[in-house]
Amino acid sequence: MHFAACPGRVFGYDAGGGGDAGDDDDGGDDGLAAAVTEIAHRAGVGVARRRTVAALERASGGGHTIVVDASPCARHLAAHGAPVVDLATWLLRDVVPNVELRRLARPVTVHVPCSARLAGLEETFLEVARACADEVLPTPDALCCGQAGDRGFALPELPAAALAGVAGRLPGRCREGYSASRTCEIALALHAGRPYRSLAHLVRDAARAATAL
Repeated sequence: MHFAACPGRVFGYDAGGGGDAGDDDDGGDDGLAAAVTEIAHRAGVGVARRRTVAALERASGGGHTIVVDASPCARHLAAHGAPVVDLATWLLRDVVPNVELRRLARPVTVHVPCSARLAGLEETFLEVARACADEVLPTPDALCCGQAGDRGFALPELPAAALAGVAGRLPGRCREGYSASRTCEIALALHAGRPYRSLAHLVRDAARAATAL
């Protein structure tokens, strides 16, 4: 079951990014659409968070795996007892071994969000990417992109400072990046000069390449 986090719902992707990277079934419960991201948490929307955790607990009662497409939201929800799985964990565990993939003959760069790094998922992100592309480059000198959820929109100097010069440190042949946090992807795309999309899009493209043979 796919739980679409608020940043992805609000900002989405352009036509090139595609909108069908995952199953958009949110279980049919209005509580699953409540604002539970760190943005909502900082705004003090504790009621929405508790309502959503309860809805996720009910939804998982049927044995469903609930996948959250934004790493910060997955970590935040899990910390409050929600039975959720980070996108990268699910891709490596359930998708990569069971879906035919063809590695793309082009380099890609991967940014691991701070929340996923703190959860020890850096290698998980890279393993997923290596299953889908011939060459995988961690985004250089960007342990933190500085976006900090929505704060980089109000204080653009934060991501500007954190990502200063990153565009020049990526080889010119590397023209696309992947992560698992829509707000991080927006900041990275702006300062790295390349589109950044969800890691699920990379898996989707590798699966499509396999079926095109």
